[in-house]
Amino acid sequence: MTSHLLVTCSTKLHNEVSSFGTLLFVLTPKPSQLNDAISLFKNMLRTEIRPDNFTYACIIRACSESFDLEGLRLVHGMVVSGLGLDSVTSSALVTAYSNLSLIDDASKVFIELAALELDATRREKARWVYFGWVDLGFKGIEIVTYRPRNSWILFAKVPDLVTWSALITGYSQYGDYEKALYYFRKMHIEGKKADPVLIASVLVAAAQSTNVWSGSVVHGYVIQRGFELSVVVSSALTDMYSKCGFVDLGIHVFETMRERNIVTYNTVIRGLALHGFASQAFKMFEEIIAEGLKPDESTFAALLCACCHCGLVNNGLEIFRQMMEDFRIQARTEHYVYIVKLLGTVGNLEEAYNFILSLPKPVDSGIWGALLSCCDVHQNSELAEIGAQLLFKNDPNKGAYRVMLSNIYASNGRMG
Repeated sequence: MTSHLLVTCSTKLHNEVSSFGTLLFVLTPKPSQLNDAISLFKNMLRTEIRPDNFTYACIIRACSESFDLEGLRLVHGMVVSGLGLDSVTSSALVTAYSNLSLIDDASKVFIELAALELDATRREKARWVYFGWVDLGFKGIEIVTYRPRNSWILFAKVPDLVTWSALITGYSQYGDYEKALYYFRKMHIEGKKADPVLIASVLVAAAQSTNVWSGSVVHGYVIQRGFELSVVVSSALTDMYSKCGFVDLGIHVFETMRERNIVTYNTVIRGLALHGFASQAFKMFEEIIAEGLKPDESTFAALLCACCHCGLVNNGLEIFRQMMEDFRIQARTEHYVYIVKLLGTVGNLEEAYNFILSLPKPVDSGIWGALLSCCDVHQNSELAEIGAQLLFKNDPNKGAYRVMLSNIYASNGRMG
């Protein structure tokens, strides 16, 4: 449906704001029609109809999904200067900024919403302090900050679950795992109840920060809420325990699951692989076949990872062959990297080099980097130099690999 047709349709719908909102709601989930949604919104602004919070939320999502940061900031400004922020537009803005990895902006909107929900009386009574708890004659209110550091906002009544989820997930995806865990704890204290999707995101944060204490607390919350039946949550728990070094606990969660899919099995195999339990990883693969499940790219990447950690060259090459020939799965960069590491780690550098030369061009820099790493281990500066020249020819901006090559030269008494 074209923008012209949408405008015609919207005119026939009596030019009501709800009609525009409905059309935007229909269009924004569809990537191919994001431009139509934005065009429709611009057409609306040319009329006497003023957007409501629902309409703004739809167009905010459209800007985010089309990576239109300039448009997003423009709409943000229109909301603030027009209707003002409320839970609907604020939740949409927090989600949008989080999706664009602008976590500071998302956090600022989140805290501004909380501050706006203080009534006038409480604002008058509030004492702005550096940090701590303020006694306002009712429940204490914590003082939290956002950048710049000298600015302080009073955090009071909590935004809705959608806003909390957007902020926590945004921090987790951005890599600020401690902040994600902090806001989850805060949300729990404020009495909000997380859903399985948010729980999985929090468990990712615990796994990536190897914070098994926080992860185990979340596990308790999962049991309390009955979320252990969720495949998404159980898979995240298995991954969290494995990455925190407690593989046996991860296996226990896996064994208690009533429903398992290929993602769940991949999580277990990856956990076993990272800790060198190759034989158990192979048994899991056999179980996948026995259960009638279809292994995917991630399954074979996890198996190759297990072979690398245990130096099982022949097993790894056979697994790679099975993936390509028996299961007709096209290898990705990750698989190629594991094969190079598998061959190079045991000293078969020439074979690893020839393997790279046989790959489709251009060869990803990560594959050449794997060879350089193996050359570093075995002090083979000649092959490292050949590989580096080919790497820099395709990707001259890889400074880290130049440092690695210099280190190889230095170890061999050569000048880089």
